[in-house]
Amino acid sequence: MPPPADRRTRLFYTGVLAVLLLAGVWRLVLAGAMPAVSRDGVTFCWYARDLGTQGSAYLRGPDARQHPLFPVLILAAQRTARALGAADTPLTWQRSGQLVSGLAGLAAVGLVGALTARLVRRLALPLDGRLAAVLAMLLAALLDLNVWLSCDVLSDGPHLVFYLAAGLLLVQLESWRAAAACGLLSGLAFLTRPEGAVPLLAGLVALGAARRQMPPRRLLARAGLLLLGFLVCAVPYWTVVGRFSAKKDVLEMLPTERAVATVADEAQGPSYALGKLELRDVRWYALLPVVLYELMHAGRVVVPLLALPPLLDLRRRLLAYPLAGLSACASGHLALTLVLLGRFDYLSTRHLLVPVMLLTPLAAMLLARVTTLLWQVGWRRVAVLVVAVSVVPSALYALRIPNGQDGY
Repeated sequence: MPPPADRRTRLFYTGVLAVLLLAGVWRLVLAGAMPAVSRDGVTFCWYARDLGTQGSAYLRGPDARQHPLFPVLILAAQRTARALGAADTPLTWQRSGQLVSGLAGLAAVGLVGALTARLVRRLALPLDGRLAAVLAMLLAALLDLNVWLSCDVLSDGPHLVFYLAAGLLLVQLESWRAAAACGLLSGLAFLTRPEGAVPLLAGLVALGAARRQMPPRRLLARAGLLLLGFLVCAVPYWTVVGRFSAKKDVLEMLPTERAVATVADEAQGPSYALGKLELRDVRWYALLPVVLYELMHAGRVVVPLLALPPLLDLRRRLLAYPLAGLSACASGHLALTLVLLGRFDYLSTRHLLVPVMLLTPLAAMLLARVTTLLWQVGWRRVAVLVVAVSVVPSALYALRIPNGQDGY
């Protein structure tokens, strides 16, 4: 017999708070133990510093190689720390960036749970949406890639937050507020990383799939609000930089003697902070297998495998509203990784964080269904064991100190 409704509610909120507390403490300990930020983390700190001294003029310079929102957040955190009495030291910049990344990591955990619960409700699935949400949060909280990016000073975490928030609204675009907010969040994701424009395109795909549910005038109005929300963020940025994106091509980021000398002359920092990208010579027929391998690597195998049965079960609904938008997000992001690898011979596991997080709700749905059935037949220990086996692979890897190899 299931517990009363009020008890289930208490258990749900207790589970949510427990997962967030676990995720916060885990990230706080590892962030404090991390010996050094990554090369890109140093670059973001330099970007934030120069943006604070030069203002928007810095965005038009040749050294503004990243999108500006994450450095702006670092700058805001650093100035707040200065106002509270912190010294203006490199460590203050590092901790400010880690604070932004850490808060983004926690927000992403909560958003994955909210997305899971909303999908269960919108798709009318025979599942306990609250249990699935807590399990999705647990999977996201202990995913080692998400833990690492929450501790380092990288833009992937804040970008993921805006991306997931936009995805949360992609399943309810019939509301004009949701359409406008989805466009705005996609614009914020774009200001963080260029692939943040994908939710905007996915929103248009979702509206196309919803043409039978909404009259043409309403459909056009929602599309207009979606575009307007995005342009509110993107147009000022385009006006300042004079192009679609100031982010350099990967090959242009390769260090050369001239580049190192130029950076040193411009007092951007020591030349040894510039690392070398590891390029891959991958033939065209191996592009998709390599990307899928990295997807499995990013999800520690467990998340993609658990998500596969729900994907197959929902295959006829993936291109229909309300799943069409999320399907377009995942497909569009995977297509960008194929282009990145095929055109520039470069791919990092962290580039697959977004698709893994979009698969996590599906993985949690299967996990919730299996554990519920086991619990109902009295196999409670087996149900707990199934959850433990699902999170242990990521949790063990998440025990490693980020950038631990850089310690003296």
